[in-house]
Amino acid sequence: EKKTPALVREITVIDTNFFDRTDQNLRGIVCSVAALDIVDAIKSDVDPEQVETGIFDQNVRVYLKRKNRINRRIIESALSDENHMFWYQNNGITMTCDKVELGPSRRSPKIKLTNVQIVNGGQTSNCLFEAAKEDRSRIDDVILLVRIIETSSEDVKLSIAETTNSQTPINVRDLRSNDRQQRQLEDAFADLGYHYERKAGQHADKPLAKRVDALSAGQAYLAYGIGLPETAKKDRGRVFGDLYDTVFAEDLTAVRLLTSFKLAQRLNDKKKEVRKKIREGLQLRLGEMSLIDGAFHALFAIRQICGRDDVDLWDFDLVEKCVEEAILDVSKLYHDAQEADANFSSNRYFKDARTKDLITKLVG
Repeated sequence: EKKTPALVREITVIDTNFFDRTDQNLRGIVCSVAALDIVDAIKSDVDPEQVETGIFDQNVRVYLKRKNRINRRIIESALSDENHMFWYQNNGITMTCDKVELGPSRRSPKIKLTNVQIVNGGQTSNCLFEAAKEDRSRIDDVILLVRIIETSSEDVKLSIAETTNSQTPINVRDLRSNDRQQRQLEDAFADLGYHYERKAGQHADKPLAKRVDALSAGQAYLAYGIGLPETAKKDRGRVFGDLYDTVFAEDLTAVRLLTSFKLAQRLNDKKKEVRKKIREGLQLRLGEMSLIDGAFHALFAIRQICGRDDVDLWDFDLVEKCVEEAILDVSKLYHDAQEADANFSSNRYFKDARTKDLITKLVG
């Protein structure tokens, strides 16, 4: 408590856009504030070009900078021609303080905050600071939602910091679940007699054999339909992230996604058989262990075999006949790599982009 800097800051409410309430020893104000007010509030008194990190002492997260994809979007949003949407698209920030002094004016009153801390919204605040450094005039019209809680209790402050940051996170897949493309795929799968789960567990009450998980299907398509097995293995989160438009392109059909998904299921069934053999201490075929880490490369091998033999990639009944050959090809490469390298790592082998080139060469 003694180490936390006693910062005093002042912000101005936009017109009459504020709500003030009191509950026993707590006071709360919800208001709309100009983004530049927040930028100035977190500015260091010593060096105006830097952020006063002390104002985030009770925030549970440090600033993740531009390397964080969401932060890059916040900065781009603040500087864009559509930045009037910022208030509607951003969750805003939460501040705690020992004392709130609300100016007498009903229109655009000034709020003085004593011993203020930003306990939620640190990423947003820092992003606005960066955006202002790039072009302060561009964010002049950006408005932010702010919640202020006045309390002298350190326990309450810490409780607010914890609870406002511990709600169930929304992942990228959830954010995409209502996209037009996802809804269209759901309808198309229904016509094929399947339940497409654009949201995780969406059709938990339906037979498992007829459920198609969007992430798993996209991951399989990334390996089989697009030819990126190493990415499917090590970066499945990118399916609904930066590779979303690549995987779920406008020309993607439910049949293509379903074929990829069903082939992946067949390989997963084979993987389960290998694991069962391991549990029971049974002898494995040479290279059979490759399925544990290399299922997506087996998918890629199927793709290459189909290309060599001029087989329609999306005719599951025809493609399924290539599964065994694909497994044998990947197993052979796996075994040869094991023999050649005393420090062989299965995980590393299938994360290496060059492994798929070996598969292409072997299939011929």
